[in-house]
Amino acid sequence: MLHAEPGTGSAFDPASGFVRLMDGLAADPGDVVVTKTSRNAFTTTNLAQHLQRPGRPIS
Repeated sequence: MLHAEPGTGSAFDPASGFVRLMDGLAADPGDVVVTKTSRNAFTTTNLAQHLQRPGRPIS
């Protein structure tokens, strides 16, 4: 899960280049990488739907 605040100019703005998986980590094909834009990961993402899918890997 990533946290992003687009357009803020902060470290969490994707344009800063800091919103990415940590060095040494990579999503495998078929993995889900969720990017949230609020403190609550369920309000601005489709995380709940991914968690309810049987057999679906989450990163």
